[in-house]
Amino acid sequence: MTQIPLGTHMYEAIHFAKKKKGWSDIKIDDAHGYPSNVDFGTFVGEKHFSVHAGDYRSILNLYFFVADVRIYFGFNENSELIDIRVRKEIDSL
Repeated sequence: MTQIPLGTHMYEAIHFAKKKKGWSDIKIDDAHGYPSNVDFGTFVGEKHFSVHAGDYRSILNLYFFVADVRIYFGFNENSELIDIRVRKEIDSL
């Protein structure tokens, strides 16, 4: 995401996310990073926020399943952006 480069302050990134069309449901956690998908039981960063970036249905699964896209922004102890993770979850109707 070139619009939110690494090193961006957490509150600048939150401000950007609040203004981004189609993004909603911002969840802020100043006490924990987000769970790592590589090392079970570990976290990325010292704090994070996540945002719902949208959802869609795909013709590949005959529109029976809804895919939700959530973006996680991880920050270090100085509130500087260190990592971004995009997660897609698919739910059935």
